Amino acid sequence: MRRLFLISIFFAAASVVVAGSLYVDDDAAGDPGPGNPLVGDPAEDGSQGHPFDAIQQAIDAAANGDEVIILPGTYTGDGNRDIDFAGKAITVRGTNPDDPNVVAATIIDCQGTEAQPHRGFSFRNGETTTSILEGLLITNGYGPEEEGVLSTTRSLGGAILCVGSSPRLVSLLITSSKAEYGGAILAAQGPAHLEKCNLVSNTALRIGGGFYLFECTSFDIVNCTISKNNASMRAGGGAVYYLSRGTIHNTMFSENTASSGGALSVFQSEIVLEDSILRANVADSKGGGIYLKYSGGVNFHNCLFSGNYSKSHGGGLYV
Repeated sequence: MRRLFLISIFFAAASVVVAGSLYVDDDAAGDPGPGNPLVGDPAEDGSQGHPFDAIQQAIDAAANGDEVIILPGTYTGDGNRDIDFAGKAITVRGTNPDDPNVVAATIIDCQGTEAQPHRGFSFRNGETTTSILEGLLITNGYGPEEEGVLSTTRSLGGAILCVGSSPRLVSLLITSSKAEYGGAILAAQGPAHLEKCNLVSNTALRIGGGFYLFECTSFDIVNCTISKNNASMRAGGGAVYYLSRGTIHNTMFSENTASSGGALSVFQSEIVLEDSILRANVADSKGGGIYLKYSGGVNFHNCLFSGNYSKSHGGGLYV
C-alpha cells in the first residue's frame, strides 16, 4: 500500500501545469526587419531574448494558462491585426495595463479601410472569461462584412468582434475605428465583460458608435468611459442594446452623437444603469441621453444626466 501511495503522489505532481510567458516586440534587438512582421529574428521563440514580432504567432504558440506579453510599440500588418484567440484560455496583455501611458504606447494599428477592412481581434470559438485581452490601444479598425451573425451581411465590430464568446476586455483604449454595426465593439449571442476601457471617437455607419450588443445574455460594463462616438445615420452614439441584458456600473457617457439615443439606445432589452454619468450627449431626433423602445426593464440607480440635448424629443431621456 505504501508503494502505491508514493506512485500516486508522483503522477499528481507531474500533472501540474505551470503557466508560461511569451513575448512580442515589434523592433527587438537582433530583429533584421524592425516593425515588419514578415521579416523576423531567425531564432525567435517567444522568449524575452528572442520575442515574436507578430501577436498571432505568440497566440498560436501559447497553451491554455499562458500569457502573451506585448512590449510597447506599434504593431501593423498580417499577424498583428485580424487576430484570433482560437478558443484558448490565455491572457494577451501589454506590459503594464494599469499605466495609461504604457497602454497608449502599445498600439495595434489595424490600418483598416472600407476597401481593405481589418479589425483588431475576433472571439468566435467559445472563449470564456479565462480569455483576457488587456492593456492595449487598438486604432484604425474597419469591421469586415460578416454573414450569419445578424439577419443580413453587414460590416461588424470595427476593433473587436465577439460571437458566441465571453472574453474579458480590460484596460483597452479603442479609437478611430468604424463599422456599420458596432464602431468599436460588436458582441452577439453570448455574455462578455468590459472593464476599465475607454472607447473614444469611433463611428457606426448604422448603429452603435461605441458598441452594439445583439442577443447578449449578459454584458457587464464597469469603470469605463464612452466618449465622442458617433452613429449619426441611426441610433446609439455611445452604445446599443438589442435583445440583450446587462449592467452598466460607474461609467461615463459623454459627447456621443446619434440620430436617436445620443449616449445609449435600448431596444427590447433589460439593463441596470448605476453610479454613472451621461453628459453632453446629442441626438438629432429623440433621446439626447437615452432612447428606450419596447424595453422590458430599465433600472436607474444614482445616475447623473447633465447637458444632454435633443433637437426633437427628450433631452435627457425619451421613452
